Amino acid sequence: NLSDNAEFSGYPSVAISGNNAVVAWQDYTPWQEGTRWNFEIFLRRSMDGGATFETTVNLSNNLGRSAVPSAAISGEEVVVVWYDDLPGNYDIFLCRSVDGGATFETAVNLSDNAGSSAMPSVVISEKDVVVVWYDDTPGNYDIFLSRSPDGGANFIPPVHLSNNGGYSFGPSVAISGKDVVVAWYDNT
Repeated sequence: NLSDNAEFSGYPSVAISGNNAVVAWQDYTPWQEGTRWNFEIFLRRSMDGGATFETTVNLSNNLGRSAVPSAAISGEEVVVVWYDDLPGNYDIFLCRSVDGGATFETAVNLSDNAGSSAMPSVVISEKDVVVVWYDDTPGNYDIFLSRSPDGGANFIPPVHLSNNGGYSFGPSVAISGKDVVVAWYDNT
């Protein structure tokens, strides 16, 4: 039992590279009676292939609603993304570690727009990090992609992938070398 608490824990995402494994999830534990509904993104790391896990870390640790994480790992690079309403609307946030998940940098806002951005998916291969999500900034939900060629330190501006009149949801991304494939469902 990785979360082992009295409140709701859900939407887990697991990633493994060699013996280094991370599990991220959405957790309601920080909630206090009379306060705003507030999910956080928690993570636990294993250095022995999942046999034992280190202490839980709160990656989001903010007053926003942090939801539905996606985790990826390649060597010492660990990247976790989620959507969060901290800015006043839902945006995609990313938190990365360059030491195998021992410590994490401050989360950054990847989508940073006035629309609602949700349901991110992340992959990493070598130093290439790719994040996809759906976003209603264009007036309907479309799929967006942002890529980092340097392990998540810097990202290119988001690319509008679906760009159609319908609603595009549930993106999933995979990477192999320099090949990136994105799939989603669409009612166009």
